[in-house]
Amino acid sequence: MKKLKKVKNKILKMSITSKIVCSVLILALVVGAVAYGVSSMEAKGENPEKLDDKTYLSDIVDRITEGKQKYFTILEVVPYAGMGEFKYFVGSDEVSQGILSKPKSELQRFYNEQSGAYGKKNEWVKVSSYFSNFGYEIKYNSYQDKYELKSTKTFYNDVLIEPYRSLLEGRIRVNTVEANDLTEADIEAADLIVLTATIQDNSTVEAYNYYSGNVTASGTAADTTGVYKKNGDAYDEIKVNNSTSITYDTYEKVGDQYVSRDISWDMAKKLLDYMEKGRDLLGTGKYSQTPVIFSATLTEGGI
Repeated sequence: MKKLKKVKNKILKMSITSKIVCSVLILALVVGAVAYGVSSMEAKGENPEKLDDKTYLSDIVDRITEGKQKYFTILEVVPYAGMGEFKYFVGSDEVSQGILSKPKSELQRFYNEQSGAYGKKNEWVKVSSYFSNFGYEIKYNSYQDKYELKSTKTFYNDVLIEPYRSLLEGRIRVNTVEANDLTEADIEAADLIVLTATIQDNSTVEAYNYYSGNVTASGTAADTTGVYKKNGDAYDEIKVNNSTSITYDTYEKVGDQYVSRDISWDMAKKLLDYMEKGRDLLGTGKYSQTPVIFSATLTEGGI
């Protein structure tokens, strides 16, 4: 915990761009402490699927390899779906498919607006717009006349260690849920819970709008969020260029009504109970606590 506090103090002195990276560093510290145990893990013998030293993470890997569960699931609870970041950190297919399914003319426009991309063929170029915080690269494959996208998969490379990195490749799922839609099933299926209070900069919501199809007639990310802030008797939509102000104290419009985006008290109690009790992963009556991570911004008031 002392090490975590030192990291937090450094984060508060850093730039906005650096905070996203440091959020992942905090994640690495907490996951390392809770999931790996005191010492690092090594695969023993000829079968790397079997781990000698048992920890929370090794129990989950055993469940996956034995077919008892399909994915390692990260539950990311946010005020607004566009604030989710972990789909980018794991290189979710949802993101790449959302981009690459766009018309070829739009992909060409998007490719050419990246710094240094114009005129290049068959070379990976860093995505400098919308996704610049998340380590994406794009390439025009002239041999097959198509665009390709790849992610640096920060969660795999900077958080997981071997053999978990290899064992969980392609088996990590991110479930980003708006707080007022959170269900008990979401909580029970989670292997790691991330509670995010605010985002670090506006590009996170820009990226979400772009890949999810909320775009303008010219193909660029729209400036709408569907998130409202109460102002006296009125409700004003928070635009993308002000999306860092989105918190749980906001609203969504359902029909003619404005509904709070905050978690319900009943679901908050279930979440706290679940965090305290944990899960019986192996069916032996031994409960393991699910790691719960708070965003750097959420913990600025103290850990």
